[in-house]
Amino acid sequence: MFRKDYLMRLIEQFIQTLLQVLFKIKSGQITGATESLEVIYTSYLGLSRDAVAAMSDRQILALFGGEDRIGSDKCIMLAELFYAETLLLPSGASEDERNQLTLRAIRFYLNAMHKTDLWDGTEAREHFHTLLEICPLASIPAPLLRLLSDYYDRIGQTGNSVQVDRVLTRLHQ
Repeated sequence: MFRKDYLMRLIEQFIQTLLQVLFKIKSGQITGATESLEVIYTSYLGLSRDAVAAMSDRQILALFGGEDRIGSDKCIMLAELFYAETLLLPSGASEDERNQLTLRAIRFYLNAMHKTDLWDGTEAREHFHTLLEICPLASIPAPLLRLLSDYYDRIGQTGNSVQVDRVLTRLHQ
C-alpha cells in the first residue's frame, strides 16, 4: 500500500510539473518549455534530454531493467515526456519524425497501462487518447496493437477493440 501511495504521489508530482511545461508550450514560451523539459529529464530520469532522444526504445527499456521490470512510473514519465516532445516539434517537422515520437509515447503509455491502472484518472490518460486520435492504427506495430486491444478490452471499449483487431488481421494477411 505504501509503495502504491508513493508511486501515485510521484506520478502526480511529475504530471503537475509537466503540465507547467505544456502550458509554456501552448502559450508560445518555447525556450522556457525546452529548458524546463531538460530539468524534468534530469530530475526524474537521471538522463539528459539529448541522451534519451539518442536512445532507442529498447535501450531505454534495458536501462530501466527491461520491458518486464521497468516500473510503471518510469513508463508514464517517458510517455509524457515524449508527448511533450510531439508538441515541441516545429511545424516544419516531417510526418515521419512526428509519427516516430507519437509511437514512442504510445509504446510507453501502453507499457504503463499493462502494468498498472494508477494512471487512469490522470491527464496522462487524456494525452494518450489525444495521440491515439492522431495516429493511424495502421502505423502502430503489431505488438503495440495487441496491447492496445487488451487495453480497450479492459476498459470495456469493445468497438475500438474490434477496430484494432481488424487492423491486426490485415497486417497478418
